Amino acid sequence: MISLHDRILKESRPILLDGGTGAELEKRGVDVNHKLWSGIALINEPATLEKLHYDYYSSGSDAILTATYQLCDADLKDIGLDAESVYSKAIEVTKKAKDAINKKDNGTKPRYIIGSVGPYGASLADGSEYTGKYLPDVDEKLLSEFHYGRLKHLLLSDDIDMIGFETFPNFIEIKAVLNQFKKIIEENELINKSCYMSLSINDDINLVDGTLLSDIIKFLVDWKRENCTENIKLSCVGSNCCKLSESSKIVEKISGLLSSENTDDLKIVMYPNSGEVYDGITKEWHGASDKKDGSHDLSLVENVDLWLNTDKVGILGGCCRTGPCDILEINKALNGKY
Repeated sequence: MISLHDRILKESRPILLDGGTGAELEKRGVDVNHKLWSGIALINEPATLEKLHYDYYSSGSDAILTATYQLCDADLKDIGLDAESVYSKAIEVTKKAKDAINKKDNGTKPRYIIGSVGPYGASLADGSEYTGKYLPDVDEKLLSEFHYGRLKHLLLSDDIDMIGFETFPNFIEIKAVLNQFKKIIEENELINKSCYMSLSINDDINLVDGTLLSDIIKFLVDWKRENCTENIKLSCVGSNCCKLSESSKIVEKISGLLSSENTDDLKIVMYPNSGEVYDGITKEWHGASDKKDGSHDLSLVENVDLWLNTDKVGILGGCCRTGPCDILEINKALNGKY
């Protein structure tokens, strides 16, 4: 089977990810009001999580993210769990869903598993993955150590086809985790390992910690040129968990920045939220409202059409409040185009 990295770079049709996990689990009766968020399903409701993964594959997802976004060694230890066992369970549950759908359709299409790695801020459960404003004593050394256990476990697994660094909000952390990614691969003599870097972007279309997006793209392009080898690969840069209404602006800006850096071996990853708006007072989500001029925000599928105009999108999907039905609609749109 062609590697996920090679498929992203060589094929014109983008890889279709899954959608949100936490809200979908809630719809299915799983209580995710926990520090581990959707990761708690690995302990309490693994069969429900497996069925959700299966439903995403059935809806057209080429790749599924493991439920490891919110997990880290320290938090798992604090609640009396062995981190290695929980990470293995996350991979096992996803692989069972993949094996089941492959058995159903005789493996008629390549399917992949992406190891999800959330930022340090996600483990704090205080929303700092949306600000990147870490405390002064949170330095590159601490961040490297924080990511080591989960990242190593995912990289050592033969069932993981790529690492997805999700919602990264802080420039120092981006540097730390990429260097840790490289170090683990080299120390363990691993082969053909790839990743993507998905950023937490603000309304000014810059990294939420204030770093200019142009500086991030330049760093990533330079890092790729200096560090990537046959076995160390950076496939995409982009954003997730961003506003749907801003997604096309982000894709357009990153596309322009990549072009200005004269690189054609780095694609864009994009999977925004559903377009619903979260009310921090009522703790409820509401549908996007019509605008004063009578217009309305574009749907997820309408935005996908705009993303594809750049011809640089390698991975796409949905994040919070999106589900299998949204992925099905995107898949239909991709089938009509490719």
